[in-house]
Amino acid sequence: MSDKKSTYSNTRTSKSSSQDTSLGGTGCIWWLVTTLVLIAICIFCGAKLTIGLLIGMSIGGFFLGAFLAGIFGDRNANFKVKPKHADVIEYFNEPSRKNSEVNVLLTEQQFSLIKTETENLCNFYSVIVKKTAVRELCDTVLALKNEDGTDWDISLKMKYAFISDIHKCFLGLGQDFDAENDGNLGLCLLLTKIADPDTEITYDNYAYYKTCLLDSYKGVLEISKQIINAGQFSHNKFIFQYILGKYDKDYQLKYMTHLYRFASASSKADGKVTEQETQWLSEIMKSTEDEEISQPTENSNPKDLDIEISPMDELQKLIGLESVKIDIERLTNFIKIQQVRKEKGLKVSKVSYHCIFTGNPGTGKTTVARIVAGIYKELGIIKKGHLVETDRSGLVAEYVGQTAVKTNKIIDSALDGVLFIDEAYSLVQGSENDYGQEAISTLLKRMEDNRDRLIVILAGYSEEMQVFIDSNPGLQSRFNRYIDFQDYTSQQLLDIFMMSVKKHDYTINKKAQDKLKKLFEEVVENKDKNFGNARYVRNIFEKTLENQAMRLASLTCLTKENLSEITEVDIIK
Repeated sequence: MSDKKSTYSNTRTSKSSSQDTSLGGTGCIWWLVTTLVLIAICIFCGAKLTIGLLIGMSIGGFFLGAFLAGIFGDRNANFKVKPKHADVIEYFNEPSRKNSEVNVLLTEQQFSLIKTETENLCNFYSVIVKKTAVRELCDTVLALKNEDGTDWDISLKMKYAFISDIHKCFLGLGQDFDAENDGNLGLCLLLTKIADPDTEITYDNYAYYKTCLLDSYKGVLEISKQIINAGQFSHNKFIFQYILGKYDKDYQLKYMTHLYRFASASSKADGKVTEQETQWLSEIMKSTEDEEISQPTENSNPKDLDIEISPMDELQKLIGLESVKIDIERLTNFIKIQQVRKEKGLKVSKVSYHCIFTGNPGTGKTTVARIVAGIYKELGIIKKGHLVETDRSGLVAEYVGQTAVKTNKIIDSALDGVLFIDEAYSLVQGSENDYGQEAISTLLKRMEDNRDRLIVILAGYSEEMQVFIDSNPGLQSRFNRYIDFQDYTSQQLLDIFMMSVKKHDYTINKKAQDKLKKLFEEVVENKDKNFGNARYVRNIFEKTLENQAMRLASLTCLTKENLSEITEVDIIK
């Protein structure tokens, strides 16, 4: 996948001229021209220029100029390059006409559904746009610059990332942005919502607004199309899908759910669903994995703004993991008591903050690692409390002399936070010429050199991790705290699924729940060491939404209840 960073010029609309018979800017020009023409005619005819005659000519020019301005005035909104003011989106806006025509193909119910889903999508955007970590990721992903070479303001980058996703969604449906197409009503509503939230588009005036706003949005959509065509994302991947995947998987899935509902409602606007629209709606809800884009793997703490809940409270809210919660609480209390003893002038025991998380995939190791980073920050052990997640590929290079550089770079990004190395045992599972040992040596040295600024958590399967630690005395002396993550029970897997249902504004009937319960019981009974646990549940949930999308795609009129309900036929067999 290309990692080309494209440069784009900022574009901004200017207001179009007035369309009534008042003078305005264009009317003044016509007034001056017509007045001079009338004076020239008087001179040509030999009339004596008196004050009264000049006043008469001026008044005549006023009315004639206004009349000509109304006929020949400029009706098109122009786009001008404004590299230093790119965060402003202006457009021509005037009150709706009473006799505006409405396309009879779009029913009031369909309009209401499209408007509701547009508002839901915009409300979700208004939440994520405030997240510092999301803004930082967006700033990294989109390298957009003004004509003078300066970076775009981050707020503008966020807007265009969002607009580009919606625009791409409509292109996938086969829609073109023109005034005659009701299918792009959702795009028009969304752009208006971003440009001017105070503008109210209703079923009675939407046809007029689409017509008069069309040209004003063309410049915005042209930039959006450039971003889409830059080749940074594959055809069925979206910018915020990637960003939120790095930030929080739950936010990512919720975004894709809103996007699907928005696209589904828009596809029904013309009263029919084409084969292309059906296929595209199915693709939107496919796997939200983002392996197709080349970007840094370091991950900042996705909960850095959720200050209303403490890390320990967040840990207790997790489903299952009872033994893990006890171990973390025991460690936390031990650290607190040692800090109090130190304050009282008493001797303290040496505390090892480094940990080893053992267990099968999908048991919450990464999630708990982020929480532990927050706990350490709260206790004053580290300053930032962020988590940098990596694995063998992020530490080991292919050529001599590069592994130490690569490992040091990752460690530098984790200073004052926690470095989380998944499947750490893979560092010693290469050939004799493998550079994994060099990565381990570099890591051990930096742990000693930066012992007050770096905490490391290693994770992997229980047996493999034990062999890995025993293979190196340096690892044995630094890692002596093991926390084991047990597999989830069938009931806990069902609870996780139900939590996703609630979090993403779905409902599920009793038959579907019974089918899920039976499915999870069979899976747990026949699982092996590679069982995905919560990761498996997430895949089932995503597949369920895909099945629901296929079931609903044939319906021409969808209600909010249709879009929300999960039935037994949607559950994977």
